[in-house]
Amino acid sequence: MLKYLIALLLSGLLLGCRSKDQLCVGIYNNDLEMMIYEQADKMPFYKNGTVGAFTRLTQIIPADTMLTAVNLEFIVLPDGKISNFQVYGMNNTKLNIEEKSLETIKMDTWIPGECNHQKVAVKMRFPLKLDFQE
Repeated sequence: MLKYLIALLLSGLLLGCRSKDQLCVGIYNNDLEMMIYEQADKMPFYKNGTVGAFTRLTQIIPADTMLTAVNLEFIVLPDGKISNFQVYGMNNTKLNIEEKSLETIKMDTWIPGECNHQKVAVKMRFPLKLDFQE
């Protein structure tokens, strides 16, 4: 009986333990030749905080888009640089953003994400409500 209790206890402990690897979910990107994570132990964050990130990101969206909401998608690389920046409007249509605007946003650095104490590339998605009132 004691054997069964010990075996049950050990199996419960083993099943209840999760390795850090299970928190990191990613897929290999052939273009970038690296894993791109959608979930990480530590997600990337903008050096000036969340409000700073949203303020900075909305600066590149043209005021004449006539949209009230957009979805931003980009990858924060292990060095904190931004790659693959995309802006989507309604019905998932891609918006064209001026290359000059994209270059300024790509110069910003973020604090990169981490998996198992290693800096990794993480895909970020932000829904934004737009208000272009003066």
